[in-house]
This record gives sequence, structure tokens and C-alpha cells, in this order.
Amino acid sequence: MTLKGQQNSQAGPHKCERVNPSTGKPCNTIFSRPYDLTRHEDTIHNPKKQKVRCPLCTEEKTFSRNDALTRHLRVIHPDQVDMSKSRAGRES
Repeated sequence: MTLKGQQNSQAGPHKCERVNPSTGKPCNTIFSRPYDLTRHEDTIHNPKKQKVRCPLCTEEKTFSRNDALTRHLRVIHPDQVDMSKSRAGRES
């Protein structure tokens, strides 16, 4: 018999041990998939990564990924944004 961790090399948990520069403490965020940990490290802990800003919020609201901004626009500003442009080429 094999151990569960040996059956699936991607079995979690996968813990981010990078240091949060604003607190000086380890991040400690846990992910079930290694891909999610890699994406987190690239978007959250990469100082060179540009943030995207919501053009509609009066106070500055930024996001580390475009999909998060798109979700924000769809949920918070549904009447002010034409989301059909993001679905170009798809039929309803």
C-alpha cells in the first residue's frame, strides 16, 4: 500500500511561507492545489506585479488580478458596466 501523499503528488495542503512585508510575519495562507499557491505567490508577493484599479469606485480599490476586477465590476457595479463585451464571440 502507498501513503495518500504518495498517491497524488499534488495533494495539499500547500502553505505559503513567504513573509508579508507589511506585517513582517509569514503569510501562512493554505491552498489545496500547488497551482493556487504558485498563482498566489506571483500575484500577492511579487513586488513588480502591477495592480489593476477599479475605474468606478470613488475610493481607490485595487486588485492583483484582472479576473478579480471583472468579478468586482459584475457584482458591485452591474448597472454601470456593459459586461457583454467580455463575452464577445459567445452566443447566449
